[in-house]
Amino acid sequence: MMNVFSTAHGRGQNSFHFVWKPKYAYSILIGSVKVVCEEVLRQVAAEHGYVIHAMEVMADHVHVFLSFKPSVCVSDVFQKLKGASAHQLFKRFPHLRKQYWGGHLWSRGKFWRSIGSTTDRAVKHYIECSQGSWQHIEPQTIELDPKQTKITKYLRREYPTL
Repeated sequence: MMNVFSTAHGRGQNSFHFVWKPKYAYSILIGSVKVVCEEVLRQVAAEHGYVIHAMEVMADHVHVFLSFKPSVCVSDVFQKLKGASAHQLFKRFPHLRKQYWGGHLWSRGKFWRSIGSTTDRAVKHYIECSQGSWQHIEPQTIELDPKQTKITKYLRREYPTL
């Protein structure tokens, strides 16, 4: 089951599938570079309260399925994951700094998709079939009692046809 996060005024689920790749799509995420990349991503997630449900570091791209609090935006999560991992990989593997002489390990591109515990078809069905019943109720006219409130007197005076 996926995590449901609580805030002061609500509860919700905020799960995403992230994908990104090294600049120039080089196949550098192999061997010890792959292992360190996975370690750093797990460490960053733990530090910031993200929950990693699944992760696969491939030779030329990274897949992460994670959840985080609704108050956190997608771009901030990407920034933290990509920034910290690039910093640590450059620090621990100096040969990468030479290969990526511009100082950017990851490409600017990224992919994300929100993931829920239900399908889009199920949500569409719920909205279309179980929510619209109030639309079939005929509007009713309510008679205002002039003695009931001051607002009624005001309305009668300002809008005599009411």
